[in-house]
Amino acid sequence: MNSLIISYIISVFVFIYNFFSLNICKFITNTINIFSNKDNNNNNSNILENNTKNTTGIKITLSEYNHYKELLLKSNDNSSILSAIKKLDFFLASMDLINFLDAKELETLINSILKIAFFSLASNSVSDEIRANSSLLVSNLIIKGWFNPNSSEETIKLLEETLACMYNCISNPEKVEFKQTEVAVLIFMHFGNAKKEYQKSNKIHQFQNLIDKVYQSSLDLHIKLGFYEAKEDHCLLRSNTYNVLWSLYDSISDDFIPKHIKSQQA
Repeated sequence: MNSLIISYIISVFVFIYNFFSLNICKFITNTINIFSNKDNNNNNSNILENNTKNTTGIKITLSEYNHYKELLLKSNDNSSILSAIKKLDFFLASMDLINFLDAKELETLINSILKIAFFSLASNSVSDEIRANSSLLVSNLIIKGWFNPNSSEETIKLLEETLACMYNCISNPEKVEFKQTEVAVLIFMHFGNAKKEYQKSNKIHQFQNLIDKVYQSSLDLHIKLGFYEAKEDHCLLRSNTYNVLWSLYDSISDDFIPKHIKSQQA
């Protein structure tokens, strides 16, 4: 009997020992995990903070800008030109490039891009990819420059002149080369999409007259190109004029009525 009691007492002590040992282990493990998670969270926060620092507020240096500008002005290699255009568009996305350029430098850059978009420096047609990326960069420069609160009156005037030049290419396509009309249509297509970001800005109303005119000219060109759809390049241009109409549709004046509808109502 005494042996049974002793065995029972020993069993109880073993149970209590194991119980407390297990809980102590859990406590230690949980404590370690808490500190470990805290360290991980701190590390993750540091990584996130570092990544944020690396992807915002990008600063372009004068030497970098001059390097890419020289590629645009002097390179005859399509891959180098395309790389420079994409790099400048990347810098533009941070808004830093617009603040970096004064009106004169912006004019030089836009004119260089437009020259490339129409023809390469060797007077050979450039690739569709370069033309597409060039038109995208020009439209982004116009939008970013126009809505940048730091832009001077000289810069705004330059952008107005650039838009007017592009408008002439779609309103009077017979007076310019076909590729110029192609690029102008692409610019207004990207322009219509990019401006949506600033739809609530008071400055958007400054575009109203231009938007209505571009919409009308794009519609006229779209109808006219319907007679040439058998040609592949005309078919693509007509498709892009439709994209212009679609991108500008929500921005035309409430009382705007296309000319061909007005003539039907008369």
